[in-house]
Amino acid sequence: MQRVTKWGFLYHLAAALLLFSLPGLRLGTPAWHMTRPLILVFGGLAAAYLAGTVLLASWGRARAAGSLDGALIALAMFGAVTIVALTLDYQFPRAAFLAAVAIGVALLTLYPTLSRFLPPLAILCLLTSLVVLGLPAMTRVVIRPDVPASRANGFLGTSLYGMDVVRYQNVIPAGRKFTAFGSILEFEDGYLVATGDGDLFRVKLPEGKDAIVEQLPTHVPLNMAAFDKASAGSKSGQFFRIMDVRTKQRDGRLRVFASHHWWNESKRCSIVRVSLLETTPEKFASTSLDDEWKTVYESTPCLPLAATDWPFSGMEGGGRIQLLDDSTFIVTIGDHGFNGVVYSPDYVSDVHASYGKTLKVHLGSDRKVELFTIGHRNPQGLFVDATGKVWETEHGPQGGDELNLLEPGVNYGWPHVSYGTNYGRLTWPRNPQQGQHIGYALPTYAWVPSIGTSNVIRIEQDLFPAWKGDLLVSALLGGELLRLRLDGNRVVFAEPMRIGERIRDLMEDHTGQILLWTDTRSIILLRPKPAPAQPDTPPATTTPVR
Repeated sequence: MQRVTKWGFLYHLAAALLLFSLPGLRLGTPAWHMTRPLILVFGGLAAAYLAGTVLLASWGRARAAGSLDGALIALAMFGAVTIVALTLDYQFPRAAFLAAVAIGVALLTLYPTLSRFLPPLAILCLLTSLVVLGLPAMTRVVIRPDVPASRANGFLGTSLYGMDVVRYQNVIPAGRKFTAFGSILEFEDGYLVATGDGDLFRVKLPEGKDAIVEQLPTHVPLNMAAFDKASAGSKSGQFFRIMDVRTKQRDGRLRVFASHHWWNESKRCSIVRVSLLETTPEKFASTSLDDEWKTVYESTPCLPLAATDWPFSGMEGGGRIQLLDDSTFIVTIGDHGFNGVVYSPDYVSDVHASYGKTLKVHLGSDRKVELFTIGHRNPQGLFVDATGKVWETEHGPQGGDELNLLEPGVNYGWPHVSYGTNYGRLTWPRNPQQGQHIGYALPTYAWVPSIGTSNVIRIEQDLFPAWKGDLLVSALLGGELLRLRLDGNRVVFAEPMRIGERIRDLMEDHTGQILLWTDTRSIILLRPKPAPAQPDTPPATTTPVR
């Protein structure tokens, strides 16, 4: 190989672009929206590839460089980037990184051998790179506001039931965020959906017909504009959001509780706030009550933006609410990255800070707040069952998602122990014994690798009698719903059920139907499909062996 032709130049340029764009497929993020560490790591891989081509071309002038030379040069170049990335402790998707290295080695190795076919190879490589570069942006089209709502019926087989699945796709109009976040709950003769933007919708699902959706005039008090201005449009701002909404009706009065982030403009820091709206169902449906929200809880301390390219870790916000009675609720508060590893200080271990805790809030005149449990990372699921047991699900780091049965005053270990590891690593830096959970309350169940737990409920109605008493856990990764069979407080098994969407929230309505709220602004309804009658088959008779 004496020189690089114009087709060779195009081939190598397309290959470098492909390596740079690969994390977008893993994260669903276009390359131009990647964080600075990702740009540095995958840009470094692209630069290492191009440096390898220069070295291979120079080597070729002295001798006939072959495939083995290309492989050795590529491994040396990518090895240097790997060492630098690990030294700087950058967080990046390991699978995409390894794929980029493997593809880069292959493309540089094959170049000398296949150089006679350069024109078609260069065009193919360029087209592949452009597809990989643009696909993460193109896939977001499915949740754009102009995608029409639709209804589709399907079937889901499980170990005990065949289920009718009704999918109300794109049923809620999109707001500022690409993904929906928010929550779903039963409300009057239908359902109430809250999106991450703070919009509220009343939804009815008439049998065999399209969903009836009505946007309510009241919004949850989320000051997104102030946060966006302060964070200079950081991509992490998509996680400044509504986390949960719960309602309580009694004697013609309606209480609406909403957990959400709030930006303190004077102090330039953020908190988690629980706001309360007290009204009537009629006014809630017909009148804008934006000015009537009252603050009933605020997390402490107020969190500053970090001096990094990812200044706000609101994705670890928690924020799930469960009402215990008319004057008491439990709220989960995630660590928001303040665990002594991502950001400092470690507020989870500080009993005077709110983060990484579940808290019991009393609505009396003194607004008493009790520490309920401690040692949580991102508690996105919370359910109080009919027996009074408090079930919680939370995200671990890379692995170690947990189901916990919460007991007052107990420490569940984060950030000191975890069954997970740091992103892109094989260890969790604060765990004294890797892969163990020693010295703290053990989870009832843990997932390795992570499933991205969102919420948890316990089946209490009679529509699924064979499931009664089981837990259902919704997941963001893998698009699965999991049924956990309990024996006392022990999980006997976890049955995965493939849904195919990121499930943000789930609920069981008064009839026993299961409803899922997904990140494509869709509602999925599950109910058992009547099984066809089957005649009893008598047991076979046998003849004794003589």
